Amino acid sequence: MPTHELGPLTVHIRCPDNSYSLDKTLNEKRDKILFYMYDELYFLLNKFYKPIYKKYKYISSLPTGQYKSLQLVLSELEFDCGEEYIKKINKRLLK
Repeated sequence: MPTHELGPLTVHIRCPDNSYSLDKTLNEKRDKILFYMYDELYFLLNKFYKPIYKKYKYISSLPTGQYKSLQLVLSELEFDCGEEYIKKINKRLLK
């Protein structure tokens, strides 16, 4: 499900020359949504984190629950956006 939902939000990052990516105001709205989504995902990760999760090396080995679901969505978001865009979001969060 995250792939289908995040795809339209990240199209301007993945395919900047695409006809869907040319509207600057729409891209600013997409950036704002992605920023707040990223921020809220980290907030929820901190809320649902338990020290027992420290022993798991991979997301797939985590027990089923909110924390694992949040990790999966966050990893999909980071994959779709790319490293440079995530660094840009992190810099904006630290301000």
